[in-house]
Amino acid sequence: MAVKYNEIKALAKSTALDLSSSTDKWKSFLETSGRLYHYRFTDQLLIFAQRPDATACAKIETWNQKMHCWVNKGSKGIALLDESSDRPKLRYVFDVSNVHPGWNIGRLP
Repeated sequence: MAVKYNEIKALAKSTALDLSSSTDKWKSFLETSGRLYHYRFTDQLLIFAQRPDATACAKIETWNQKMHCWVNKGSKGIALLDESSDRPKLRYVFDVSNVHPGWNIGRLP
């Protein structure tokens, strides 16, 4: 897991450097981050790096319990850094394009 964590951390750093190299890249990032304004900057960088077309991201628990939507089988999550504890780890979110509403009660944002 430490290898994957270091890869994602390096991805955030390289994405930040890449965005500062061009105004077009920065504008593209701002379009994505504008849709995901409630995430921290580092999370926005990682979402942009992995899924620049993301529109609404949430943890699988949020999709299941609050939205009554289910993540599509085989969907790949977007890895984010979770540094809230002494032992850093990854957490995953899924875009709305990777879920489907539950029968009769599910709702998409």
